Amino acid sequence: MAERYYYGQFWESFRDPVAALVDAGFPSGFARTEMKTAGWNDVFVAFDDHWGVRLVHDGDRWDRWFVRFDPLLRTDAAALYEARRLVAPAKAAEVTSVFAWNGVPRRPLLAVRG
Repeated sequence: MAERYYYGQFWESFRDPVAALVDAGFPSGFARTEMKTAGWNDVFVAFDDHWGVRLVHDGDRWDRWFVRFDPLLRTDAAALYEARRLVAPAKAAEVTSVFAWNGVPRRPLLAVRG
């Protein structure tokens, strides 16, 4: 199967990954469980079937990305083009990134921001 891509905009750095997820609107219990399950490595969680958050561990900080993962794109160039057109939350920077799809994001049982 060919690689597929999704994209996002940088949405602040945090020292505490749980705080980054809670600030994005996820329940604190869900955020703690996700970080523990991930072994305090990168995390990919969803608001709904199209949008979510990716936390990328970078030294002593966690970079939070606001991401769109539906539709997935066939090339990183197409994903980068869409990333530049993304309308993200007010705190998001205009820094964009492309991520290779590596699985379905986790979601809390209760709906969060939509």
